[in-house]
Amino acid sequence: MNIKKTFLTFLSITALCTNQTQTATIKTTLISTTEQSYNNMKFQHIIKSDQLAEEYFVNDIPVLEDDYYQKMDNAEQIEREQKREKDIEQRRQKIEFTVNAQNKITAKLTLQTIEQIEAAASKLQHPALTNYILFSSETVPSQHELEELVSVISYVKREIPKLIETRDTPRLEFYESKLAPYPEKLELLFRSSVNEAIEKCDNTSNLKELLELVAE
Repeated sequence: MNIKKTFLTFLSITALCTNQTQTATIKTTLISTTEQSYNNMKFQHIIKSDQLAEEYFVNDIPVLEDDYYQKMDNAEQIEREQKREKDIEQRRQKIEFTVNAQNKITAKLTLQTIEQIEAAASKLQHPALTNYILFSSETVPSQHELEELVSVISYVKREIPKLIETRDTPRLEFYESKLAPYPEKLELLFRSSVNEAIEKCDNTSNLKELLELVAE
């Protein structure tokens, strides 16, 4: 990092003469110092008002003017390259983090949807309810499509580890979007089917099982 500092210094020298004359000579020198830092190297340029003398230092070591500016240019270029490489690496890391995070979040959302579907499908497969399922176009049209849904989520569940490994977020998003409506649809199917069973079932044992099922 370039740190540039410029400051002035007044240097006064007093030379006392003999007691007889009681006179004094005062010499004042103005010193301008510029300090810069590149690539962990310190560069100092000193100008003195006394005959406008100039001095050059690199890491506190005196050098010639040409060497001073050559070393400064080299150090500045190295620092710029290092900063550019650091910026590029930071951008790469940010992209890498974002891609991985999006992939894992989408995978987790998909798994949560699958778990909800599995839980709802399991309740619909309860023996006390299977004879009263009211399939419909608003929920699930048929037993065949319910079985297909269960088969699909089983397949997707096996695929998810591979899609995480390959970071195939678009396919995960596709699965999640297709499955997302089904937890609500299955819940509606469950409620309508329970109401159907309550209305038509007279078997005490089945009704008690339904009582436990709806309380889950």
